[in-house]
Amino acid sequence: MATHNHLLRLGSTAFLEVIAVDPAAEPPTRPRWFGLDSNAMRSRLAERPRLVGWVAAVDDLRQAIAACPIATGPAEPISRGALHWLITVPEDGSLVEGGTVPVLIQWPADRPHPATGMADLGCSLLNLDLAHPEPGRLGAALDAIALDRNGAVCIRPNPSGPRLSASIRTPGGVAVLQS
Repeated sequence: MATHNHLLRLGSTAFLEVIAVDPAAEPPTRPRWFGLDSNAMRSRLAERPRLVGWVAAVDDLRQAIAACPIATGPAEPISRGALHWLITVPEDGSLVEGGTVPVLIQWPADRPHPATGMADLGCSLLNLDLAHPEPGRLGAALDAIALDRNGAVCIRPNPSGPRLSASIRTPGGVAVLQS
């Protein structure tokens, strides 16, 4: 996707990934994920770094895509170094429902989760807050893909449009990332 990244472990099966366009890479033959090629996203990111979306792991990506009442995009095989996975990426690279519907990912079942190989710096995800004009429809989509929200993913109404925020416990206190 011609991006580069930086990762922060947030537990045994979670991590924060900062992704940006890699100016040294050859442009991809399709729009980049997370809307990185859209003028609107470029303008938003020029203002400040921000939370734009989230990714949820599923055991069977194709089954989750079929079950979700909101189109997530097709399953795409991706690799980076020794890692490989399947991930949903809409054809136009956009974020589904303003980033409130997760990008779905399936890691190989025969390998440990990538977060287990990252340094543990004492950070953890406290919660992910999803604001949406139709919270019931968003909740139904998360339920359809059998996402275990385990109290960490909260959905609330927001008539003005989709918004995300994440609270992360760090050794220096709680950090809040917003869209």
